Amino acid sequence: MRKYKILFLLLIFPFLLSGCWDYDDIDKRSIVISIGVDKIYDKIQFATELAKLYARDGGDGKAAISDIHLDMAEGENFEKTRDEFEAKRPYGTFLGATRVVVFGENYAKEGIEPYLNRINETYDYRKTVLAVVCRGNPYEIFQTNIKNDISAGFLIEHIINSLFKTGNIMYTRVGDMISDLQFKDIGFAMPYFGVEDNSLECIGAAIMKDAKLIDVLYRKKDHDLFKGLIFLVGKPTIYTEETTIHKDDKNTISFISNLKNRKISIEMSDNKQVIINIDLNFDLKLQYQYYNEIINNDDIKNFEIDIARDIKSQVRKILNKSQKEYQCDIFDFARYAKAQNPNEYKNINWLKKYPNAKININVVTNIVNKNLKDINALSKGR
Repeated sequence: MRKYKILFLLLIFPFLLSGCWDYDDIDKRSIVISIGVDKIYDKIQFATELAKLYARDGGDGKAAISDIHLDMAEGENFEKTRDEFEAKRPYGTFLGATRVVVFGENYAKEGIEPYLNRINETYDYRKTVLAVVCRGNPYEIFQTNIKNDISAGFLIEHIINSLFKTGNIMYTRVGDMISDLQFKDIGFAMPYFGVEDNSLECIGAAIMKDAKLIDVLYRKKDHDLFKGLIFLVGKPTIYTEETTIHKDDKNTISFISNLKNRKISIEMSDNKQVIINIDLNFDLKLQYQYYNEIINNDDIKNFEIDIARDIKSQVRKILNKSQKEYQCDIFDFARYAKAQNPNEYKNINWLKKYPNAKININVVTNIVNKNLKDINALSKGR
């Protein structure tokens, strides 16, 4: 019997090492790089960027993208729209390589929760996929003439990665938004893209409440509001700040501002008054002056005060807007409140408490290169 058992194991062992028996070659799959979701009248519209692959030289069996193919389908719901896609594609759809999901403005206003749930329950959809909102229709966005990248989807991903590294935008993964929806008491912000001067770019932040688009903060038009938002949700947080030596002076001084520490603490008093304390600690480093001047210690102190005041003002503006206009916590404060005051949090309605919460803001700035008297900085002899 022992010999028969050994023989049986030897016969079955090769099958265990043979890999997936139902595996399809990668060039036999319709690989979705980017997908756009929108509502056109009463129909759901999917727009996708599909990768065209070719075999690399060298015989290593690896493939590379040679081109991007764009297609679109519409249906009464997700399932019928997907069926329309499958009917026109030569191979089955593979979502595991999807880089970004772009929600059209129309669909975002109605609510993106149904599609987030679809992603959450679709086995080959990565929960770390990036999600953004676009001005207009994703299919039109995907048709933009992209000169500096492979496709619109790749460009969106690369722009977000670049801006996120310098603390100038939030990075919104689908999994994070699903977590926010399950938490129920908070909203969130998403990158907002649009075409400006025939170029696709990140033009602001989409404000989401109950997973519905309620407002857009534009990087240029709403500069202070947008920057205040990033100070509270951006990771990592490295910014460029500017000030002047003298009031109404033309000589601008440019600093690199690094948010060294961001601390959020929540207090709940006996009458259940919510108090939110925000402490922001920045290190500042002089980059350059528009016109070289000698900078003294009083100037250094004034720089720190001026920049701290400006940052506090920007943060206060977005907090006021979130409380009075949005009436929604888009900063994750509720998570801090629940973690720091678990018993008190269970007995309050955060959605009702947040708009009336008292918020204290403390901003500390510290110039780290105090030897600003650069040997090349010469007095203009005023």
